[in-house]
Amino acid sequence: MKARTRGLNITSLRRLIMISSQAVTDLSAAYWFDVDHRGAANAHRFFTADGVLGFDAARFHGPAEIEAMYAARRARGPRVSRHVASNVHVLSSTGDHAEVMSSLCLFAEDGYAPRSRTEPVSVADVRDHVVATPDGLLIVSRILTTQFLSSDAELAVPTQP
Repeated sequence: MKARTRGLNITSLRRLIMISSQAVTDLSAAYWFDVDHRGAANAHRFFTADGVLGFDAARFHGPAEIEAMYAARRARGPRVSRHVASNVHVLSSTGDHAEVMSSLCLFAEDGYAPRSRTEPVSVADVRDHVVATPDGLLIVSRILTTQFLSSDAELAVPTQP
């Protein structure tokens, strides 16, 4: 095996990496699971050191800002949410980077389960830029753009700067 890898540099290795649709689907599922079941306690760890998380016009730069935003979300009190991601599509994949688009249907309401809300609060497009690292896929940027919003929506994250 050493003979086969001898002479490969980081550029050559990057060309060998393929970011699969399944890998980005798994990353998305793990991220939204953390948000829904752990209050996003580890959500900031899914991002690169200079990663960006955006909700419509609001932007959070770097893991510290992302962690603080989710801490403020938890401080609002109990909330039940389910972020249902679907239609994951790899728009482009070059070496260790990929651009991905998916749909997100959000069911959420303040309080404890079970909640009476059975219709989504919002439906958004999620555009991700991900990078393969030695520790797995990380998010360089994740931007959510609302397409449908319930008239009585009470979002737990800022959507304006």
